[in-house]
Amino acid sequence: MRNRPVRLAVWSARHPWRAITGWFLFVILCLGAGIATGSNAATTEDFRVGEAGRAEAMATEGGLQRRPTEHVLIRARSGPLDAAAAGSAARELTVRMGKLSEVDSVAAPVRSRDGSALRVTVVLKGPELDGRKNVVPLLEQTAEAAADHPDLIVEETGSPAISKGVNDQRDDDLALSERITLPVTLVILLIVFGSVVMAGVPLLLALSSIAATMGLAMVASHVLPDPGVGTNMILLIGLAVGVDYTLFYLKREREERARAGGRLSPEALVELASATAGRAIVVSGLAVVVSTATLYLATDVIFSSLATGTILVVAVAVVSSLTVLPALLVKIGHRTERRAAKKAARRASRGEPVRTEQVKPENGKVFAALLRPARLHPAITLCVSVAVMLGAAPRSGIADGSVAATLRRTLDRFTEDTGLIVTADLPDIECDQPTRVALLRCTQESLANVRKHAAASTVGVVLARHPAGVELEITDDGRGFLVEESHGFGLDGMRKRLAEFGGDLTVTSSLGDGTRILAMIPMHGQV
Repeated sequence: MRNRPVRLAVWSARHPWRAITGWFLFVILCLGAGIATGSNAATTEDFRVGEAGRAEAMATEGGLQRRPTEHVLIRARSGPLDAAAAGSAARELTVRMGKLSEVDSVAAPVRSRDGSALRVTVVLKGPELDGRKNVVPLLEQTAEAAADHPDLIVEETGSPAISKGVNDQRDDDLALSERITLPVTLVILLIVFGSVVMAGVPLLLALSSIAATMGLAMVASHVLPDPGVGTNMILLIGLAVGVDYTLFYLKREREERARAGGRLSPEALVELASATAGRAIVVSGLAVVVSTATLYLATDVIFSSLATGTILVVAVAVVSSLTVLPALLVKIGHRTERRAAKKAARRASRGEPVRTEQVKPENGKVFAALLRPARLHPAITLCVSVAVMLGAAPRSGIADGSVAATLRRTLDRFTEDTGLIVTADLPDIECDQPTRVALLRCTQESLANVRKHAAASTVGVVLARHPAGVELEITDDGRGFLVEESHGFGLDGMRKRLAEFGGDLTVTSSLGDGTRILAMIPMHGQV
């Protein structure tokens, strides 16, 4: 194992064309295998993880699965809402949506309590994961209805539309970063090396490693389904480690070339560089692979995809650095020697002295200055570094203060994600951190149940202070359930959490009448 990187480098240095040809054949075979097998996209079932995943599977078997639902809100552009105009827009929108093949049902318009808005709920066909692909025609119909009624604001939201918007924004941002990364990397390499050929070597190896990994990832997706995030990870990590590992080798080879002063052949220089840089690349790659593999322990399809993409691209980058890179360095070294010989011959013909390059220090002045404290006082440097990192680390948990502000942020995110109407009465109540955490967890669990199982249109949250303690009431107008027959939905966990503080949980629900969750925690003298 210790000499294998050196042996690979020596073989590649002595057979450069074989190594270069073999590498690009490997890249083509990986791409061909990936294109032939295709990519296996993750399904809704693949996203089910742990107890929540089992609960969702049970709900699906009982016909209680989450449906991709969109909400179209109609309100006045200014002033009070014109009921006739809003009703006309709602009827037109209902007809438009009903004609779409992607739509399963369109609910009757619902007017808000204060009469300022009208909502039309649309349920799409298929599983929830397909909603972001099927929602495009609905958004188009909503935009056309808004154009036909310029005096009204007609807007659409819901899990499918939000998911599509987030994905589109993410793809645009990543595409922009990828467009910026390549030119910036090339410019930096040109500044460092001052040569197009030397600057192109790291990019060539990084891009070819990425191409090979793309093919391997397609094949791997038939074992670990691809949720659509692996490609971005391969591009970003592949470019980073591809350039980084190449620079390891280039730096060592240039240092050995400068020390040798032309007395060693390119093959010998590569062998010397591989004895240190090659082993460093192998150790670095193994460290990344082992640490990234811990993501598989989460048994989550997204984490598994990120781990698979990272491991594959790092492994391929290590292989390229140990095989084709030494071959390229030898070919470039011979080219450099020929050019140097021609320059020396021209100088000699003109009677000019031959210039010899002086050996440059291994590290620059700035880098040497940064390393000097660690070399002279390693123990003190370690202690100071650890103290700085601990001081800069974010504090865990939730700070003391008003529980109302914490709950408002949670409700705002819930509204943005689901499009449901949420009414909240949250007075400012000061309480300690454990109480805030308990109330927050109860709220999050209750809202998760509303999102997954209730099929509700409105949610109410009331926080109240009583002499005995603080009460949190969460209600919804969903389908409800039989409390005496329920042992899931996180209710046992909420009861146990509240019991730790001497509190209790009361659940009231019946089929068709919604659900009421009442959590009470004693305050013990807090104001």
